[in-house]
Amino acid sequence: MNNTVRIVLVSLSLVSLFAIWPALFDPILQAFLPKIVLNTLISRGNVRVHKAGWLTDGDLHVRICGSGSPLPDSSRAGQCVAVVGGGEYLIFDAGAGSAENVLASGLPNANVSGIFISHFHSDHISDLGDMLLTTWLAGRNKPLTVFGPPGMHAVHDGFAKAYELDKKYRIEHHNLPNRPVYLPPAGAKSVSEEIILDKSKMSTVVLERENGFKVHRSLFHSSSKMTSLCDELISCI
Repeated sequence: MNNTVRIVLVSLSLVSLFAIWPALFDPILQAFLPKIVLNTLISRGNVRVHKAGWLTDGDLHVRICGSGSPLPDSSRAGQCVAVVGGGEYLIFDAGAGSAENVLASGLPNANVSGIFISHFHSDHISDLGDMLLTTWLAGRNKPLTVFGPPGMHAVHDGFAKAYELDKKYRIEHHNLPNRPVYLPPAGAKSVSEEIILDKSKMSTVVLERENGFKVHRSLFHSSSKMTSLCDELISCI
């Protein structure tokens, strides 16, 4: 048997193997791979939830998950602050790299109850899509509301559109018939809410829960002139 014949036979064998691969191995991969992948993701982040007690310990906790600027800095992620307390877990801004910090922070990421965007500079919004995605991967099983100033609907809808296929693929790949639901489809959803602020007031409540938890937008007072640090600033006090 000459070399040409051998090459042809080997090529035909490989083609045949790839042709029958789906029928032979896909059921096995589809049954076990999603669980392996998700367990790996969770083991890298959400199982280190050593701050779950922050939700109910009666204190208000603040964690800086990003303090960078638009300029490159390998040691700092973009702007992001996590606030936990009173049964609520809110994320303020989502700059580049902050989603990874949030996921690995030990915070109860499955319990995120809202994201606030202060304004639309890139270093405050560039990880919004990943923030919505990673909190879903961490176990969030219900839609998440993204709050922000006028324009929030357009920004949110743009990120939602960009991640639309990714979410579809993950739901199809990880949620199989007659298998446990690893990624609840409801957790892939998010909505936006635009906050219209009254600049004539020193402080405006922009979010209030039945348990008394409040988020205020506060103005800064300098001499006789009252002005906001940023026209669309949202702060938690």
